[in-house]
Amino acid sequence: MKLITPHSSRKSWIAIADDADESGLVKRIKQADIILSDLDQTDAFPAKELVLNFVMDGRNLFNRHLWHWFGTVGYLLYVEGKRAFNDATLSFTNSFIKTPRELTRIKKKYQQSYVTTTFYPGVLDFYKALPQALKIYVTRNIEEIAKPYAEAANFNYALQEQYDKKNAVDIVRKQFPERKRFIIRGDSSSEEIMATRCRELLIEEDLTKRIDDTLYINVAGSYRAQNPRADINVSINQTALAEWVRDFTI
Repeated sequence: MKLITPHSSRKSWIAIADDADESGLVKRIKQADIILSDLDQTDAFPAKELVLNFVMDGRNLFNRHLWHWFGTVGYLLYVEGKRAFNDATLSFTNSFIKTPRELTRIKKKYQQSYVTTTFYPGVLDFYKALPQALKIYVTRNIEEIAKPYAEAANFNYALQEQYDKKNAVDIVRKQFPERKRFIIRGDSSSEEIMATRCRELLIEEDLTKRIDDTLYINVAGSYRAQNPRADINVSINQTALAEWVRDFTI
């Protein structure tokens, strides 16, 4: 992968395949008619904030069920690695987040005025540069988080509590069969699975199910954490990406 200059800097960078054509990539981005994006560690990180707020709440510090949960899940993650992440997330959500007290607190805090301040730099500007694309969040987050983030980013929909993101692609395809040019955004293997599913549909024999293009943007925690299978790798600070798409002349 090669860095693109002058769009890249130490704070915000873009990397594309060595043989990739910048003009071609920007054209594909601007012609996309649907964007499926992850939320956590892609556009913002509300899940981390939720967990920290819950754990640091003095009322929960001596909750034996919480510490038992940490011990059990810690062991599962040690034994099974990332394969246990979905189960861990679902377990925490059902055990501690979906309570009347927590849901009331979340609804009160995660108003649009607050949510807008938590997006990574450049994210909202990137989406503004693509007004014609249908935008859908595909996230593990609960509705009380997914919905205000979708509204703040001017998204059309949010598919919340999605633990099978390959299946989420099929759900979207059934609902919006006319959308043919996809952008997939994410930071993990779950979004790579979505991109892989879309690429399977590029060669689908049934023309009614076939799509025309899939472009996969990986949001990397560091330059060394790039995904070589992505079309584009970008930093968490996505100012460079937004400027590249907005200002590049095709």
